[in-house]
Amino acid sequence: MTADFETAATDAVQIFEGCVNQVRTTGTKCECVLNSGSPLLLPRFLGSQIRTGDRLRMSLPANGVNATEEIHVCPSKPGRFEILQVPIGLVTRPRRNKRGELFGSARVTGQHLGIRSIYLPSEAVRNYFYASDRNGVWNCQPALYQSLGISRNGSPGELRLGFELRCLELQAKSQSRAQAERAFNLLARPELRECYDALLLDPAGPALFPYSGFGVLLVRGHLSKDETVFFGAEILSFIPDKKARNVKLPFRMFTFYENRAVYENAGGKIEAAFDRSILRLPWDPTWNQWKHLSGAHIQLGAEFVQSGKYKLRDGEWRLVRRDLALPSRMRISIPENARKQIDEARRRFHALGQFAVQIEQIRAQLEDQPMEATRLGHYCRTLGFPRDFDPSEICWQPDYDPFYYRELSRRARRLFLFRTEYIFETSAGVVVEIPRRGHATYLFARTASLEQFVKLYARSTKEQIRKNQDGVAEKLGFVARIVHGRDPQKWEAEIRARLGEFTSQDQPMG
Repeated sequence: MTADFETAATDAVQIFEGCVNQVRTTGTKCECVLNSGSPLLLPRFLGSQIRTGDRLRMSLPANGVNATEEIHVCPSKPGRFEILQVPIGLVTRPRRNKRGELFGSARVTGQHLGIRSIYLPSEAVRNYFYASDRNGVWNCQPALYQSLGISRNGSPGELRLGFELRCLELQAKSQSRAQAERAFNLLARPELRECYDALLLDPAGPALFPYSGFGVLLVRGHLSKDETVFFGAEILSFIPDKKARNVKLPFRMFTFYENRAVYENAGGKIEAAFDRSILRLPWDPTWNQWKHLSGAHIQLGAEFVQSGKYKLRDGEWRLVRRDLALPSRMRISIPENARKQIDEARRRFHALGQFAVQIEQIRAQLEDQPMEATRLGHYCRTLGFPRDFDPSEICWQPDYDPFYYRELSRRARRLFLFRTEYIFETSAGVVVEIPRRGHATYLFARTASLEQFVKLYARSTKEQIRKNQDGVAEKLGFVARIVHGRDPQKWEAEIRARLGEFTSQDQPMG
């Protein structure tokens, strides 16, 4: 390797290093010519930060595609900041260092240049994301509310209306809507709006990195002595990881609040928030009581940004990624049959409301005594319940995916209800299901008497079964515990593999 131009390959990435002899702008690109004569095409804005004599270190795909992954620019003249562009992952919430300064830490995802993290002062995050004018002084610029033409106490619906009107104005003037979108996407998320309101009162307070990071960050600052940490001074640009998606949202997975509704899927991998201006349904928080009775779906088309947070799982903090729908890029469609299904579920719930006391009494009985579904259905009818009342609704939880119950019930010969569980008897064996998100399915071998199985099962706990305490797992014929996971078809295939005869040929419950 020479001192002028060095290259090294690590896995599928090549590391280049050299001095800049010339910088030429060509359209939307900037061409940097190194002293080896090799030209490198960079985005124009990034190239505008580079000067002749600067030294570059960068990583490029080894397949020769000229797309920069990581780049570090060391200035040739003292007094200038270094420049770093890297893909980043989760940005932590701001914390105070030993000098009392607020910093957030961004994890570098590639780390091909040896730089593992970037420290971002809250002031830099505030000035880039929360300022109406990034080139202006914080205390001398209009609030984001003013740029959208709404008051600080405006509702989420008023916020969207102000944004849409502002976009129409900008469109008429052939002006960019980027600043209006940034303001709306910040104020439309409650935690970011709360952060912004706090910054208006105390500009020196903590500034959250919007949507948690995940994207390509370009920042000014300086590298630590061990060259593993970059201390940012100013954010020059941030391009989030985005993708357009069209998804069907099960109505039962919505949570309804007074001024907004939030959808989060079973694994927490997708999240979208709706105001009354976009989700045109007359909801209120009482809808959470009966939403699980409806099989309706709502169609969403949106741009999603990647986000994430750490969750404690199995004694370890693990990063769980999720996609958040950008409020400014959402389109929804409510099929007419979905409206009918929602109305029917609401009607059904209110019709059953008169039996609330009886339902609670039945639930109390199920805590101690398992009951067969057919017998329970006859009992409910003697109490005056509607003839189409399904006893399974007594144990059903709003966040439960009906796929699992549907696949099990159509294979079941008999069904018992016990506590908040379903006990299915199939030709292949006994399956125990808790109709609630995050639980697993328990499989048991075929039994000569389901009644005897149920009696023994009622005296056992899940922990005793898993650990086979006092031989209870052997007595019950415990086979396996199958976690629902993110792929229902995989769950079904694993059950079939475990039980062997788990087919759809069983006679349905009658």
